[in-house]
Amino acid sequence: MILNDEQNDRFFDTMDSLLYYVNERFRVVEGFTLDFATALDDVKGSLVAHTLWENVEIIDEFVRDNPHRLSQRCLDTALSWKNALPGFYTLVRYQSGRAVLMGEAGVFSVAGVTYELEGEIGPAPAYVELVLLPFDDLIVYDGFMQAYDTEGTPAELQRIQDEFENRCAQGGIALTGADFTQRAEAYLAAKRDKELEDLLNGVAEEASAGEEVLPAGFHRGALAGLSRDERAARIVHQPIGRWRDDVNPNLDDASWRRWNQALDCLDACVIQCGVVRVDDAYAQYCSLVSDVVDRQAFDEIIASQALSPEVDFGVWKYGGVDYVVHYTLTPDFVAQEHVRHQRDTVRGILQNRETGEYALQVDGAPGGSRSHVDLPTELQWLEQYKRELVESQGNLPMKPISRSLLENDVIGELLDNPSVVRLRDFLDERIPDGQDDLTFADGVVYEMVLASIESGSLQALFAYAMDLGLEGCSSDPDRLTVLITNLFNAMPSWENNGWSPQELYEQLTGRKMFYNADGSVMKVGADDPCPCGSGKKYRECCGK
Repeated sequence: MILNDEQNDRFFDTMDSLLYYVNERFRVVEGFTLDFATALDDVKGSLVAHTLWENVEIIDEFVRDNPHRLSQRCLDTALSWKNALPGFYTLVRYQSGRAVLMGEAGVFSVAGVTYELEGEIGPAPAYVELVLLPFDDLIVYDGFMQAYDTEGTPAELQRIQDEFENRCAQGGIALTGADFTQRAEAYLAAKRDKELEDLLNGVAEEASAGEEVLPAGFHRGALAGLSRDERAARIVHQPIGRWRDDVNPNLDDASWRRWNQALDCLDACVIQCGVVRVDDAYAQYCSLVSDVVDRQAFDEIIASQALSPEVDFGVWKYGGVDYVVHYTLTPDFVAQEHVRHQRDTVRGILQNRETGEYALQVDGAPGGSRSHVDLPTELQWLEQYKRELVESQGNLPMKPISRSLLENDVIGELLDNPSVVRLRDFLDERIPDGQDDLTFADGVVYEMVLASIESGSLQALFAYAMDLGLEGCSSDPDRLTVLITNLFNAMPSWENNGWSPQELYEQLTGRKMFYNADGSVMKVGADDPCPCGSGKKYRECCGK
């Protein structure tokens, strides 16, 4: 179900006017347009919409100014959007042409705006991030959406079904705009009361100057509160990078150094971007290294090392172009993972060296009943995913490899990112009982950094944290979520050609983001001292 033509025009007249007004008032992005001629236009629109829903009080000023001379009906619609409900929702099913979405505020039957939601989101169940709004007698969304797949395990599906039944028993499904408004007003009022209560409790805790009382099952770790140097002195760090002492014993010292510099650059390229043209990788290498190998030697290094277990990349040819790819995007890795996940029935894997095709060694009689996923299909998905990466990367220039990434271990540098350090320090103060104080926090952030890059899924990080039993580790239930989200947004994105979501946001807005110790975004006034420490005003430095 979607809006009719008259409703569609009225919806976008109101929404577009409101977004232009918000961007003008808050200076969110430069060159803002809702024509969506490029992929960046959609990103800019999403950023402006995010600013709107964080500052819904601006709608009163919009209605007062009415910059585009909208009708009273459109203005009334805009005022109703002060009850917008942004957040993560679970798509439970489709019913009567609408999407049944379940969130903290309840269960809602949601219509599409221009397109059917089933075509926008995909099959149920799924997770979606969007903003729900009332419109006439319907519930719709603001036009911006991000969809995520569920894990699809029986336990996950049962959890979704149980939660859906419980929520329906408590309040039923909101079907109309009036239902939505009633549900949203009650939820938002309760949320404001809770925020006020938390604020007062926080003030009281600070006034008592006492140490936070941790929930049962957690303790303050031995590294909590230590400075960087003090912390480093307490633990022995194992090298993260891979040593290449036996790459080629016939090389002299200078050749060995050039060989390793080329490999380091290739590793950094695929960790940051996932899929990289060999031409681009060589250009990055030449821009950073003074004593380079020629292109023929560079290609020989790739060919000789691509199948080595000590190298983080593989080779791939697409459209007549040679690429290096992250090792998780190679057929060998996918096949090994397939065997690992199917170890109850699969004993191993065979490769036909003439055709390159893979076949499984399966326990049991040939042709017997087996419940494993088909490996050739997984390999087809891999090829499709790499092609999609190449297409999405075409919208953005490759993020340059920094000299520090070449000189230091790329993962080690990512672990020093301030958002990663904030989460690590937070976990140092909340170690689950039974875990090692000296290794737990470092191990968690290391796995999350890898998962952020290799899976590109924020939900995977949340699931990992829940598996570790970190739910309820703090008196502030949102703090862990915020810190994990900040870590994810600070990591390279393969789809964005190596740029992190935070970096794209900073490029689009022209302003650098800063965070408080609790992970919240720092509110910096234009004339405030810049948090970078330059001594300049924010608007003259990182807030230009």
